[in-house]
Formats: sequence, structure tokens, C-alpha cells
Amino acid sequence: MRVSTHGLMFVLGSLAATACSSSRDVPGSATGIEIRTAPLGLSQVGDVCYDLAVSNGSETVWSRGDPARTRLGADQALNNGPSDALTPASADDDTVCASTYGNASGGDIIYIGPCDATTDADDSQSGVQNTVTLWFDGIYDAAGTVDLGEWQDPCPGGCSLSVACDENTDSLAAFDFTVMRDANQGFFDIAVNFEDVFCSAKFDCQPELLHNAAGRRDLTGVLAFACATGNGQPTTLYLSDITVACNGLPPIVVDPSLGPGQRTIGQAPLFAVGTYWGKENIPDVDKCYWNTALGLALSPEGNGNPPDCHVTAIGTAASEPLADLGTGAQTHYPIVAWDVPITDDLGRLQCGAHPLNNPELTVRTRYSDLVGEALTHSYKCGDNPALACAGATDQLAGAAIQVADLGGGLVRVEVGGEYVELELPEGTTLDNDTGCCISPCCDTGASP
Repeated sequence: MRVSTHGLMFVLGSLAATACSSSRDVPGSATGIEIRTAPLGLSQVGDVCYDLAVSNGSETVWSRGDPARTRLGADQALNNGPSDALTPASADDDTVCASTYGNASGGDIIYIGPCDATTDADDSQSGVQNTVTLWFDGIYDAAGTVDLGEWQDPCPGGCSLSVACDENTDSLAAFDFTVMRDANQGFFDIAVNFEDVFCSAKFDCQPELLHNAAGRRDLTGVLAFACATGNGQPTTLYLSDITVACNGLPPIVVDPSLGPGQRTIGQAPLFAVGTYWGKENIPDVDKCYWNTALGLALSPEGNGNPPDCHVTAIGTAASEPLADLGTGAQTHYPIVAWDVPITDDLGRLQCGAHPLNNPELTVRTRYSDLVGEALTHSYKCGDNPALACAGATDQLAGAAIQVADLGGGLVRVEVGGEYVELELPEGTTLDNDTGCCISPCCDTGASP
């Protein structure tokens, strides 16, 4: 193994600096590198520590820190916090902390070390690749003596990147994390905080809510999502399509941006869908909700119900818009995921209360994968998640146009707060590819 004379820069945070590490650092030819990335953005943080390793695929080139123990001597595999059982004799003194290698409370570090330019860890990519792995050691208070706890580790088994290791060339391994922490907010039942955004989510079944075809309130499952920011910052919520899938039936894909209000769905096991969104009047807090009610054509006794029905969706939120309605590649971003069982394998009704991060994890927080995950719909707090059209005719004087497909051939067109519901001709939809185009929502396709 020949160790290259250039360095791999480990970067978390927003520090621009020229830095060297300890005795494992690369010689002076690798210094003079300026790095800029985003900080963790968590409050009450005094220090953040990480364990690092570089591998050529067959052996470790070098490592810093012990992924099994924290700097305080706690078991790193546990959900650490102020009540940790500590064994000072086994404390990890080799971990890389932002107080030494970065900006301390911001959680960013710069560390420079060598790589192996002769052994390829990933032959699917061009050049000689090394694998860079990072673990979270802990998130600590200002004194560095207590792990703050109630944070969710984005890298419980280590997060890895493949990085080119070429002779006489500096390479960058940039890890970008948004770490989630539990939050206790007065207007949330159970909430989670990531950066400066607070979110809550759940799925509940109500015995009588949406109206069925007979006009009576019937069994309904409610997928609820709410988020907020503070200090005058904007909030944007993101949701995927909501899928209802049962064994033996074609899945139903529900668009949560259609509406608002109730619309009929004529496909088992749904009889209707209701969508609701809005902004709460809380001073200096941009808090909004986005809820979807699913009318369930299911028997409480289980008679004739389809088996193995699940409701699935994902969501997130941000104070800054997410590019292309999704999480970026090479980024672990917080995600709320719903995977709620409605019936079991015998068709018996399972629908109940599913709070965020319940023991069965039917509604839970997790991190996006490094490939990136797509969110189909967005709702900027105070706006409308339905299809928005920016164009206008002279008579509308530039007023915004909102168009929503209500289902059943009905379309709602809203201009300047006034709306009208129209029935589309049979066989036509809002989909431009099928030949129906409502100007100015699309640019091509002839109207029937």
C-alpha cells in the first residue's frame, strides 16, 4: 500500500479555513485549502464529535476515534443523553471534535489525512477510490461533559462516501447533515426539531368523519402533518403522493394537493378523500398544517375487507425551498414516513391512533438516503398547494389563477379569491399529454 502525499478533507459546517490535524496529518503540500459548507444549525450545542476512517476496500488506511465508545465513555450504540452510564476508563480520547478541528457549537470540522492511491475500493467509478466513513460520537453541552440527548443519529452504522484518491491531487469528502432532535412545543402533541423547523405528524382513525355515498359520516383515517419555524422565517411543507395499497387490489394514489374539501373516490377501499391546509395565527411563528382524510370503505368487524392494507407517504419541511422538490444527493435530510396498517392479513381492521415515533414506528422520523428522495408536492405556508398558474388575461389584471382537479370530472378554477367549479367533457383530464390544456397552465396540446 502506498499512501498518497495529498489529503482527504472531512468537512461539516460553514468554516473557511486553512487547517492541519495531528501527527496523522499530511505534510505542508496539502495545506492552504479553503472549505465552505453549512453548519448543523442546532441550538444549545457546545461541541460535536465524530469518528473517522479511510479504507482502500481491503484494509484501513487510517482512522480516528472509536465508533463503539463516546468521548465520555458511554456506549455509542445507545440513544445517548444526560443519563448515560459512563465508564471514564474507556472514554474515546481519539475522537475528532469541532472544538479542536472546527467551530465548536456549529458542529463543523476540517480534518486532513492521507489516502491510498494504489488500491481501488470501488471499481465501478473512474479513478482510484477510497471509502471515507464517519460516525457521530456525540452532541455535547458547552462544557463538553454531558451529551444533550434526544437527537437522532443520521449515521448509526457509519455514513460512507467513495472519494477519488489520485496522486498529487487534493480530494474532498463533504458530509452534509441535518440532525433531528426531539422538541417540546406547546402547539404540538409530539414534535421533532431539525435545524430551525419543528414538525409533528400522526395518523388517526375516526369512526365517523367523511360522508359516504349515503350521506352518513363513516370510518375515516386522517394523515396529519404540521410544521413551524420561528423568528419570521418562512415554512414550506413537502409531501409525496399518499398510496393506499391492499393485497389483491390495485393501489390507489392520492394527490394531497387537490382540493381543499371532500371529493368522491370510487375505488376500494376508499369512498372519499378530504384535503385540508391552512396557516395558524401564532405571532412570530410560521406554522401550517396539511391534512388528508381517507374515507375507508371497510367493515369494523372485518367482514369482506381486503387483507394487508397499508397507507404510505413521506414528508418533510424546510425554511428554504428544496431544489427540485426533493432531498439532495449525498445528504442525510430529515424525513417523516408513514407506513400505517389498516387491515391485517385476514382483513381485520387495524386502524387506530399512530402518533409520531410510536413503538411500532408506523409514523416515524428517519433520514433520507444518499441518493436523494423525491417529494411530489409542496405547500408554502399561507399559499395553496394546488396547481398554480402564473399567467393571466387582461381582464384578470394579473390575478393569480389556481386550478384543482376535484375528481369525478370536476375542476375548480379560482381567480383572486373567487372560484367556479366546472365539469370536464367525458374522457378529458387536466393532463396535458391527453390533449386537454387549460391555459395558462400548460403551453402545448389542443383543447377539445
